[in-house]
Amino acid sequence: KPYDHILIKHSLTQYIEEDVATHAGISAAIDEWRRFKNDTVHFIVPDKEYFINISRYVAETGNLDGAVEILRAAITEFPGYWEAYDALGETQLVRGDTAEAIQCYRKSLDLNPENETAEKMITQLGGK
Repeated sequence: KPYDHILIKHSLTQYIEEDVATHAGISAAIDEWRRFKNDTVHFIVPDKEYFINISRYVAETGNLDGAVEILRAAITEFPGYWEAYDALGETQLVRGDTAEAIQCYRKSLDLNPENETAEKMITQLGGK
């Protein structure tokens, strides 16, 4: 059989979104991502931008707590990822938690001093 050497990878995002998150919730989906994130032999593993994209989708469905949970997981997995702090600041602002939003924007600005959006938001929210 000439194709026995070919291994078909599965989409980790599809598995997480369609199977786990739908039936077991966001916490279980994050746990599954952590469990399989290093298995690049069997799965196509999403990069860190995936967390921001999926958090925005979850927020648009009205689940702001779920979006925050996803972004906190991104920050845990990628502590130097300034865009995750920026997105968390946006989400916290929508939730009405201005103090937390300011803290997130400050951390984003610390990690990326050229982040003009974070600087503007800190000033606009009275944090500077």
